[in-house]
Amino acid sequence: MTRQSLAPLTSFRFLAVMFVFLWHIGFLREYQTGYVGVSFFYTLSGFILTYNYVHRFRHPSSEARRQFYWARFARIYPVYALAFLWSIPLTPIHAYGNLATWIGVGLANLALIQSYIPYLAIAFSFDGVAWSLSDEATFYAIFPWLMQWWNTLGRHWHARHVVLGMAILWGSLVALLIPYHSSWQSWIAYIFPGTRLVDFFIGMGAALVFDRIAWNRPGTHLPWTTLEVAGLLLVVGTIAIGPYTEQSLRFSALYLPGWAILLWIFAHQKGVMSRVFSHAALVRLGNWSFAFYMIHRLVMRTLQKFNLYHYHGPLWQDGLVLMTAVALSALIYYHYEEPVRRKLRHKFSVYPGSYAQTIAQHATSAR
Repeated sequence: MTRQSLAPLTSFRFLAVMFVFLWHIGFLREYQTGYVGVSFFYTLSGFILTYNYVHRFRHPSSEARRQFYWARFARIYPVYALAFLWSIPLTPIHAYGNLATWIGVGLANLALIQSYIPYLAIAFSFDGVAWSLSDEATFYAIFPWLMQWWNTLGRHWHARHVVLGMAILWGSLVALLIPYHSSWQSWIAYIFPGTRLVDFFIGMGAALVFDRIAWNRPGTHLPWTTLEVAGLLLVVGTIAIGPYTEQSLRFSALYLPGWAILLWIFAHQKGVMSRVFSHAALVRLGNWSFAFYMIHRLVMRTLQKFNLYHYHGPLWQDGLVLMTAVALSALIYYHYEEPVRRKLRHKFSVYPGSYAQTIAQHATSAR
């Protein structure tokens, strides 16, 4: 089943990565925008995957799961590996005590398991943002099984049951995190994949609600534009109250209801704001956002080596990092990320009897 492209949500990826960038250059630090951006990425990932695969995985075979895993690998690992290679000369051995430890931490990064090691220094090692891909890999690993469970047991549920489940899940996370904050809890609340699955599940739930009660009746743009503006204001307001909220909730839990509502609204693409965020320039930036996310800290560290960047330095240095990272992201996307992804996916699709071929045959016969 071919689904409509969600152009506004692609543009949102760029806004989310800019939140992370602002956090790393120390701008609007009190709003902890890095946590905001990462939380949105996880929720968006759950939404997009569910939106695209909920009907494809009605009766998933082992071949279908392998094809899904290969597609996810082709999507993230080439850029991930490129960023890791870049980070090697920027990561001194003495930072980890000795060569053996340095190699061990590097191998943990290559294997995407650094988020499972309860030390922040390991989670933030080499390319500091790479820990989030360790979590993402966990989401990918279990996703086909979650879809199989949903299509077996949950398909008879009404949207209100999904919303209730999301509310219970979110409330449980709040109850778990609100009592205190410590360095150990920073790893539990922010890094540990088991905790961050809640972000992913909330995104999945929002997509399942959309699948159940997407509003497809014709009508004017005004009601939807009003909803879109309200959704954006809800998110801005939630971020604004962050400094007055428990730190443990600011890693993610505070923002999850807003993300779910925002994604459900903009997935309809019926208001004026959806048109704005569907602009080709914003969608293009959204497509570059993964590469930008993976390299922007590396750009900072590289420029720092040449005395061209200092944290809280002159504004022109932040601008230099931004322009350099955007330009490199575009080059990576067009000349490395997309070509490699297509080649890898094609390699899987030509296997005899592959799931990709089966989908293609069904699509041809349906015309």
